[in-house]
Amino acid sequence: MQLPVIVVLTQALEESGTRELKEYIEQECPQIRACIPVIARDYSIGPHTLPSFGLKELMLTTFRNISDESQRAFINAQRVDIDKKAELASRWARRFVYETFAVGFIPIPFADAPIIATSQVTMIAKITAIFGISYDRAMLTSLVGAMAGIGGAVVTGRALTTNLLKLVPGAGTLVTGMISGSTAAAITLMMSRVYISALREVSLREYAGEKVLPDEIRYLVETEMRKYMERSRK
Repeated sequence: MQLPVIVVLTQALEESGTRELKEYIEQECPQIRACIPVIARDYSIGPHTLPSFGLKELMLTTFRNISDESQRAFINAQRVDIDKKAELASRWARRFVYETFAVGFIPIPFADAPIIATSQVTMIAKITAIFGISYDRAMLTSLVGAMAGIGGAVVTGRALTTNLLKLVPGAGTLVTGMISGSTAAAITLMMSRVYISALREVSLREYAGEKVLPDEIRYLVETEMRKYMERSRK
């Protein structure tokens, strides 16, 4: 049986040299399925950092060149990797949940919202990086806005009441702070769980060779958020 061959050029640090070697190998060995340059991890050169690349292309190319039975085994192996990423992302998310609780606890009416939003965008960016997916900040901000719009509807009344209470002298800083902090933390926790769930789906689809567009990501996130809200009401 003839096995498909993929050549991997590791430590592909020098662009022109790597390109020349890749072209030479492809010319001299036309029977290979692909020649893929890879840097597995970010590589620091003095003050500069060369970002990792090639691993996703390598996985997708491998997937396309193996049998159906092997593809199923390959996806199962990737599920284990995705589970580990989801676990790490959840641990990171807890830090931001605590952070937004602390910010929400601040007894200054309506002053905490921008800080909480910034923290949530940073959390989403961190989770995205853990899963090895690349989105620009505008996309991440849009996703946070979409999730806050859906999830926030449940606690908006409570948050508004809390902010108004902060304006009333003697209303009880501890009580209002607890309500406000809990509200901020609850929304942040919802966002993290929903986003991790959506990225699990995205990762599986990408490992299977499917390209998931930004609009589909947003739809997935919004769908997961609504499912989460439905479960929360039961």
